[in-house]
Amino acid sequence: MIIFLDLPHIEVEGVEVAEEIRLSLRTTSPAAACPSCGTVSSRIQSRYTRKLRDLPSIGQPILLILHVRRFFCKKSTCAQKIFVERLPDLCHPYGQRTKRLQEALCQLGLSMGGQAGADVGSEHGINGSRDTILRLVHRSELPARSEPHVIGLDDWAWKRRMRYGTLICDLERGLPIDLLPDRTVETVSAWLEKHPTIDTISRDGSSEYASAIKKGAPQAREVSDRWHLVKNLAGCVSVLLASCLAQLRRAEVVAAASVEQVEHLSSEPLRYQRTRAVRHAQQARQAERQARYEQVTALQKQGMKSAEVAAMVGMNERTVRHWQERGDIPYSSPRKPRSSPLDLYKAYLLERWHQGCRSGAQLERELRAKGYKGSQKAIYYCLARLGLFVNAPAKRSSASSQPKPLLALSVPQATWLFFRKEEDLKAEQRENLLQLRQASPDAGNGLSVGQSISAHGTRAQRRTA
Repeated sequence: MIIFLDLPHIEVEGVEVAEEIRLSLRTTSPAAACPSCGTVSSRIQSRYTRKLRDLPSIGQPILLILHVRRFFCKKSTCAQKIFVERLPDLCHPYGQRTKRLQEALCQLGLSMGGQAGADVGSEHGINGSRDTILRLVHRSELPARSEPHVIGLDDWAWKRRMRYGTLICDLERGLPIDLLPDRTVETVSAWLEKHPTIDTISRDGSSEYASAIKKGAPQAREVSDRWHLVKNLAGCVSVLLASCLAQLRRAEVVAAASVEQVEHLSSEPLRYQRTRAVRHAQQARQAERQARYEQVTALQKQGMKSAEVAAMVGMNERTVRHWQERGDIPYSSPRKPRSSPLDLYKAYLLERWHQGCRSGAQLERELRAKGYKGSQKAIYYCLARLGLFVNAPAKRSSASSQPKPLLALSVPQATWLFFRKEEDLKAEQRENLLQLRQASPDAGNGLSVGQSISAHGTRAQRRTA
């Protein structure tokens, strides 16, 4: 059953049902009024056909084929000599959709937006593009405004960190009222002066809004909105917890310092020990971080924002905010060398070298048999660090079948050992020997520190070579 409105002076001539429902309509009024001068005329000039889209019925779209007439205007002074009869209850002049279809599309646009309204409408047989829906929304008449009593002020970004505007909402009706081009005191206070009925204003912590309210609406009561209350509370709690956590960690470190020192000495004989150069570099880095933190704190006390402080100091803005929330700077610990699979075989390498094994290939085969799966280059690098230089295997060429000795180290590794200070090298070799003897008492008993250092030679001798 097709449901159609009972419109005056419109008669249904026929119905066709296929992919869509087509209704043939014609007008039956004997006369029509001129839209320009209002003169009623019954002289018909011609007839033509209009096609209108209507709301779907029983899940199928409806197309109205309307036969309308043109009339001669009887008034000789009227500029419009010929006019078309109007159908104000059915459609607008020059419209391609009925009024009720346009209202349905407008409601979809107001509730869901352009693209979402077009998608939902197509699923229910209401055809209309995104641009059509937005155009109908722009043409729709806004409801009558009443003077607001409770409003909310908040900023929004035209361009983030560069230009901001002000959004004003009626919190009683839950609707936006106005958009201001900026958030200055003069603009906001001028708008508030035009609305003296406002008695409560919800705002954020901006000092500009506070000054604008005192200037433009001194009778209004200022409150903080729920979102900013939760945000400020979370920020205060995070700062408090960060400071408490730092104090608890310091107390735990002080209380367990002696116990941890004993445990490390007993359970980790191969722990990392910093040299004098590493300690000096660490102290310099920490002093630099402390000076920068004091500079950041001083600038923030002057009222500068995090972005301005970061630009002036030359740091990341996120790091500045992290230091501000933490209340201090995190301690930068020295970088520790990464563990190597060869750490388990240092004692064995020292023992084999002391027994007279100078073949790198033989040592590599023995380590492979024990389960070592690292690279050949790492073996020779470890031997060089221990002061044990061996013969590296050479590639056989067609010109000569005799193996040629190759350097056990690559150019960067050899350069690194060449420019080491002699006292640092001796200290490192002495430390390695003591650690290996603790791990394996029988390993390296016949090798002294002086013999290990003599494998390198003095700094001047190595330069001459």
